[in-house]
Amino acid sequence: MASSDSDGDFNGFDSYDVECAELKQKEVINDRELDDNFDDESDIEIEQGLEYDSSGESSSENDDFEDILNRDDLEWSQITRKVIIKRFSAKQGPTNFPNVGQIDIVDGAGDGSKLPPASAYFDQLIPNTFWETLKLETNRYSSQNGRDVNISVSELKTFIGITMLMGLIVLPSLKQYWSSDPSLNSDFIRKCMSRDRYFAIQRDLHLTDSTKQPAKGADGFDRLYKVRPMIDMCKKSFREQYDPPQNISIDEGMVKYKGRLGFVQYMPMKPTKRGIKVWIAAASDTGYVHAFNVYTGKSLDGVQEKNLGHKVVMDLMETMLYEYRHVYFDNFFTSIDLAIELLNKKTYCCGTIRSNRKYYPLSHVHKLAKGSTKFIQSNNLIATAWQDKKTVHILSTNCDAEMSVVQRRTRAGIIENVSKPLCIINYNKCMGGVDLGDQLRQYYSFGRTSLKWWRYLFYFLLNVACVNSFLIYKLHMKALGKTPMTQLEFRHSLAKCLIGGAVSKSYRRTPKRKLENLFDESNISGHSLVHFSGRKRVCVLCSASGKGAPSGRGIQSSFGCNICSVNLCKTCFPLYHASQSK
Repeated sequence: MASSDSDGDFNGFDSYDVECAELKQKEVINDRELDDNFDDESDIEIEQGLEYDSSGESSSENDDFEDILNRDDLEWSQITRKVIIKRFSAKQGPTNFPNVGQIDIVDGAGDGSKLPPASAYFDQLIPNTFWETLKLETNRYSSQNGRDVNISVSELKTFIGITMLMGLIVLPSLKQYWSSDPSLNSDFIRKCMSRDRYFAIQRDLHLTDSTKQPAKGADGFDRLYKVRPMIDMCKKSFREQYDPPQNISIDEGMVKYKGRLGFVQYMPMKPTKRGIKVWIAAASDTGYVHAFNVYTGKSLDGVQEKNLGHKVVMDLMETMLYEYRHVYFDNFFTSIDLAIELLNKKTYCCGTIRSNRKYYPLSHVHKLAKGSTKFIQSNNLIATAWQDKKTVHILSTNCDAEMSVVQRRTRAGIIENVSKPLCIINYNKCMGGVDLGDQLRQYYSFGRTSLKWWRYLFYFLLNVACVNSFLIYKLHMKALGKTPMTQLEFRHSLAKCLIGGAVSKSYRRTPKRKLENLFDESNISGHSLVHFSGRKRVCVLCSASGKGAPSGRGIQSSFGCNICSVNLCKTCFPLYHASQSK
């Protein structure tokens, strides 16, 4: 180095550059030196380090992440500085609201204005092409099995609308919705569709032509073939109807299913422990589901996927990269390579990380003093270890190595101030998007048990579409300055919109006549109509007069006379005794 007797040798550098050069020369960081530096865990001081000048090149708005190429380029240091965080300026929120003023007032408007019905928001996510496909394949499957369900689009919508109502009015048995017992109070459903018709549609409901499904091992084989049209349609509509915001959370969801299926997962720490796993990317603030992928297990050749978490994140974020978004995920996904790849694609991230993750620089840190923190940084990557009840490890590229004070309530109910790393505060604030969407979906979830696994995914996607359309509706009402309906009111209104004016042909429009109006008790003193146990038998009066059912069989009844011991229809009971008295 040049002589230090004159400051003229350093005319092109300031004091900051000199200090950084001296520190880098003295502290060439490697894994062995990190172990030596972190031996003392009893008294940890957070090194705030030096910040780049806001006017310098390192913090310029025009900088890219060209210095972050791959893992081998990283040089970890305890000297922390401000990270480069560029402003998110992309469009966010719903892309298209239904027209206002062209549709009659709907339930919940309350002020006489004309507002779109709930179905207008739902139809943006579940378009008419879906109903046409469902009608075509349901009728095809019915005819392939020697039946003729002959269903229409309006009847399919009525079927789905009734199923939505079953998520609001919960009864233990499906048949009870058609019970004549007034205590069950399901007369509206009985009016809309008969029980036998509902069961017939449920039996033949289909989305694809089963005869064209590729065999296992053949080209084009798809484990999700049965529900593939709906998956592709929902992915497209969810993405097109809502521009994702700055903060996105990624997590797994579970579709409850306990049957035998090759890709059923068991996750004991989840509320739904056994079922079909779905990877989900949702908005952190609203819970709107932007992207999802159904996990179907390892590949058919039996080779287990490596870096699965890395692949899942990149697949879900495929259409949301290069716009400086912030994505949050848990320790299943987080890795050094993933953070670098996202950073190279102009996307920031923050996530908990397993301490034994490969190349993680704080892997040796397992126990610190209560409340103490360690930071280590390389360019925009910051590894953080913070000791709370246990050691929490965070890898982030979207915030500085700083601490912040938050309030936390203890088990005793006492509110205390706690100093936390900024990255952990951001993680706790923005990680819950998927859980928020799950919570909204579970409140009034609909769908019935079935032996067919794909129907669980079918109803899952319909439930997600209900929640997404409700979230768009809330934002629309906020933009209009209106008070929105609750989710319960929205779903109720949506179910009624789908059902429309449907009336079952078999619905009895007039009340049943009372028995005392059919006969004069003085003419048949001592005789009364009672219910006979056992199977029904042919009415003796109908049989004698030659009456029969449309099928040609005799008209049967489970009622009869307690004295005469013969089976009689309720209308035949007085006629029979009138003829006997002559």
